Amino acid sequence: MNPLTRLWRSIFRLRLPSTDEDERQAYVRRSVFLHLHPPTIAREALKLKHSFCLGGLSFLLFIVSVLTGVILMFYYSPTTAGAHSSITDIDNVVAFGQFIRALHRYASELMLITVFFHMIRVALHGAYKTPREFNWSVGVILLLLLLLTAFTGYLLPFDGLSYEAVSVAKGMADSASPVGIWINKLLFGGDKIGDAALLRTYVLHCIALPLTMFLLMTFHFWRVRRDGFKGGM
Repeated sequence: MNPLTRLWRSIFRLRLPSTDEDERQAYVRRSVFLHLHPPTIAREALKLKHSFCLGGLSFLLFIVSVLTGVILMFYYSPTTAGAHSSITDIDNVVAFGQFIRALHRYASELMLITVFFHMIRVALHGAYKTPREFNWSVGVILLLLLLLTAFTGYLLPFDGLSYEAVSVAKGMADSASPVGIWINKLLFGGDKIGDAALLRTYVLHCIALPLTMFLLMTFHFWRVRRDGFKGGM
């Protein structure tokens, strides 16, 4: 069986259910929309050494980042004139603002670490092999989205450090023409880092990327249960 055929079969396992009761129940058990949680869990999969709960910790840190980010959205102004001053107000005026912002930052940075070690553990245990190739691909996409989320969030304070860092990254992408130029126009809305760039990165960081990651995480967790517990979460 060639790799493309094996990958396709790892995505779609069952045909549509017929009138056969056993086949219908099997379809429900394997559907992400109809049956997210398994009816039973192997005893071995409950042990901490099985997975070190790195996937679960990553999801917990994601939830913390989202909740603290929602609170920060109430006080943040996505404009070049008001971004930095709103960050200053969050740190110095808003009650527990500095704590919430620090929690948001450290949770996102810790999530990068836990996801990195989670993928190393999966690779070392061979949990990416058949029939888990597709779920491994989903995990790689989640890692890329997480890195993009971190990159878009770095610009939001719009201070000297974040502006210069994003400018350097933008210049590097411009040199990788024409793909890099197209990506920069999509992310920043033009050649300069201004109001359009800040607004686009704000929408990506706060809405588009977290929502996409949440949907992919839900699917990723379901596929862990669907494909078996070798490697776990």
